[in-house]
Amino acid sequence: MKIKNTWIIAGVHAVHDNYTAFLPTLLPKLIEKLSINNTYAGLLSIFLQGPSVIQPFVGYASDKKNLIWIFILTPAVTGIGMSLAGASQSYTMLAVFLFIVGISSSLFHSLGSVAIGYQDKSTLGKSMGFWMLGGELGRTTGPVVIVLAVEFLTLEGTVWMFPGGILASILLYLRFRHSDTHGSRGHNPARLSTVWGILKKYIMSLILVIIGRSFLLAAVTTFLPVIITQTGEAYIWGGTSLFLVEAFGVVGAMAGGTTSDRWGRRKTIFLSMTVSAAFMGILGAIFFFQSGMHAWVFRGGYLVLLSVIGFTSLSVGPSFLALIQENFPDNRALANGVYLGLNFGIRSLVVLLFGIFLDYLSLELSWSIAAVGVLAGAFFIWRIPEFPK
Repeated sequence: MKIKNTWIIAGVHAVHDNYTAFLPTLLPKLIEKLSINNTYAGLLSIFLQGPSVIQPFVGYASDKKNLIWIFILTPAVTGIGMSLAGASQSYTMLAVFLFIVGISSSLFHSLGSVAIGYQDKSTLGKSMGFWMLGGELGRTTGPVVIVLAVEFLTLEGTVWMFPGGILASILLYLRFRHSDTHGSRGHNPARLSTVWGILKKYIMSLILVIIGRSFLLAAVTTFLPVIITQTGEAYIWGGTSLFLVEAFGVVGAMAGGTTSDRWGRRKTIFLSMTVSAAFMGILGAIFFFQSGMHAWVFRGGYLVLLSVIGFTSLSVGPSFLALIQENFPDNRALANGVYLGLNFGIRSLVVLLFGIFLDYLSLELSWSIAAVGVLAGAFFIWRIPEFPK
C-alpha cells in the first residue's frame, strides 16, 4: 500500500513539474513576443520561485494541522496557471500568472516531499529518490510537451494544456482525501525558534552550497534554451538540450538517493557538484571555440556534455532532502520547509544574477563564473552535520 502511495505521489510530482518546466523552454519565445532582455527573463524566475519563502511557514503549519486539501488542489492550480503563461499579452500578466503558480508550487513541494518521506522511513534517501524521480520525469517531458504544443497549437494555443493538472488533483483526491500531512507524527511540533537554534549553527554553509548549486541549475536548466539559441542554434535544439539534461537527471535523481543511503549524504553531494563543475568547464571551452568547429561537432559536443552534467547535477536533490530531514527527525515538515524556502528563494536570485551576466558579459565568461561558483560551493557541504542512519 505504501509503495503504491509512493508511486502515486511521485507520479503527481511528475505531472506538476511538467508544467513548471514549460518556462525555460518558453523563454526564447516570450523574450521575442514581449521584447524583453535576459535580465527581465531572469526576473520571471523570482515571480515563479520567490513565493518559496512561505515554505517554512507551510512546514510549521503542516506539523500542527492537516493540510491535505491544499496538497490535493495544487496540481490543478499549477496546471491552469502555466497553461495561461504562453497566452500572456503583457509582462505584468505573465508575472501574475507565474506568481500564482509559484505559491501553488511552494505548497505542493513543501507538503509532498515530507508526505512521501513517511511512506518508508527506513530508506529515506530512496524515498527522496522516488520524489525526485517524479520531478525529473516531469521536467524531462515538459520541454518536449511545450515545444510540440507551440509547434501545433501556437504559443497562444498552449492555454489548452491545463487538463493534466486537474486530472492529477482528482487522483490525489481519490487516493488521499482521508489522509493527513502532519509532519510530526506523534511528537509535539517544534517551535520555529527551536529549529532555527539548531540550523543557525551551519546556516551560512548551507546558503553557500545552495548558491553554488543555484548557479549550476541557472546555467543548465533555466537559461539553457536561451543560451543554445544565442549560439545560433534553432529553437528545437534548445528544447532538445533541456530534454537531455532532465532525462539523464531522472537517472541521476534515483541513483543519487540510493547512493547516498550507502556512501553518505555529504560524499554524494560533494562528488556530484565537483564533477558537474568540471564538465561545465569543458563545455565552456566548447562554447569559446565554437567558431572553429563544424556545426555537428559543436552540437554533438554540447549534447554529450550536457547529458553528463544532467546526471551529476540533478543527483544532488534527493541527498540534500534526506540530509536536512535527518537533522530534524521529529519535525521534518518544518525543517524541510526552511530548506526548500532557502533553496528556491536563493535560486531565483541567482537566476536573475545570471541573466544580468548574460546581458552584460560574454556567454563564455558568464558560463565560467557559474562553473567556479558550483565548485566553490561544493566544499562547504563538509560543514553541514550528517547523522548516522
